[in-house]
Amino acid sequence: MKKRFWILTLVGIILLSGCGSSKEAKVLQQKIISLVGIPQDIVTNICQDDNSNGICELTELQAKITFDPKDTKNSIFSKLTLTSEGRYLLETYDPSKALLLELKDRKSRHYKESFTLPFNGLTAKEENKDLSILQSMIDKEFLAIENVSSAKVMKNVGDFYKILLADLEENMKILTLKGLSVKEAVLGNINEMAQELISNGIENTIPAKMNACNGDQVCVNAVLNRLSIELVLTDEEADAILIQREHEAENFDPHENYNKLDFSNYFPKSSVVKQFTSKELSSYNEEEISTYNEIISKKGNILTYKDSNGENESSSLTINSNMLIVRLNNGDYDNNEYEVKRYLNIGEPTFNWRYSYHQGYSTVRVNYNCILEDQLNNFSHGTYQYVGDIVVEKCLMTTETSYTLDDNVQKVNSSRTYYNYRQKNIGEIASISDVCYNEQGVAEETQGCTPNGHTYEYLEK
Repeated sequence: MKKRFWILTLVGIILLSGCGSSKEAKVLQQKIISLVGIPQDIVTNICQDDNSNGICELTELQAKITFDPKDTKNSIFSKLTLTSEGRYLLETYDPSKALLLELKDRKSRHYKESFTLPFNGLTAKEENKDLSILQSMIDKEFLAIENVSSAKVMKNVGDFYKILLADLEENMKILTLKGLSVKEAVLGNINEMAQELISNGIENTIPAKMNACNGDQVCVNAVLNRLSIELVLTDEEADAILIQREHEAENFDPHENYNKLDFSNYFPKSSVVKQFTSKELSSYNEEEISTYNEIISKKGNILTYKDSNGENESSSLTINSNMLIVRLNNGDYDNNEYEVKRYLNIGEPTFNWRYSYHQGYSTVRVNYNCILEDQLNNFSHGTYQYVGDIVVEKCLMTTETSYTLDDNVQKVNSSRTYYNYRQKNIGEIASISDVCYNEQGVAEETQGCTPNGHTYEYLEK
């Protein structure tokens, strides 16, 4: 897929390392993390949220990490090891950091995309931590422990957890289709479901009914089916969550955005098919010129991007009151969503995206960071000229690729700078990148070097 208003095909890598507080200041502690009511096969990651942004980032402790057998408690900051089905040994210098549980249920009847449940870290006295949907509600203070103490030990509690997960996933589909980000949808979802559990008697009535069934599956199903109807969001309830989240997003000084640039204006105003010419030159190939079409559909506040080269990948941009939400329909990336402020000043960041993926026997990790560089009334490059209200983004893409060769980990580093040009109501009109390649053909942003390659993309009039 070609690069359009984000980079989709990149090569590079970062070696993943645990991070945390200074190991001189803390003692490495061991804690037990257990999954409750969540199948092991839908867990894609568990991490400690070092920077409290709700995302498992590359430098944060992750369940995916494997360590060299030579690792010792003195040579690592923290790690998370799967010791048995649904049970992890957490070794960390700071167990109080929030935990994130990333899930992706490919067998779900409703929602097959990734989403993350948030949890508090462990207190000094806690040796164990359960990760469940109920515990996430408790940690976010949507439920109290006493609300669900009876439910946790009721008969057929496993069937209850299955219903809870299925309804959570159905609500995720409902809320994301309304335009909420995945993170917003999770919070609105578990809040509303917690209230429904309370109003439907999760403290006493539901446990009593489940226990009275005495294992009779027909009876159990009848109790849980009635509860499930209440847990699944109605359209009115979903709209109320949407309004509440928009209200929270607008919780700022009403004059804060005065004189700021509305970045959403620099995307297509309506559905359109755009034709681009791409010119690519490397240090070892002649310039290749090709064309492609970008098909953009707008429905309400959501723009959906596809190209016409037969690939199934697509991307979407949701324009909310104070935020732009970018989603990529690509299961290869470990981070398929990120947010951008809608109102910006020159010099402020636009897209800041970190992700990783596997390519053969290599692991690729990418940082793609952009700022709003300038605002122009015209732009020309080569034989192309554009006139109108135009903004420029300067984007630095750094990548590192790691692979094993003769039992040694090898790394290849690369960096490129892109200048992306967007015209008001039209969207991207050009992307310009001049690059220097070294003798191995790796892109290098060397100060003062003479470019021997480029990637140019132009919107045809």
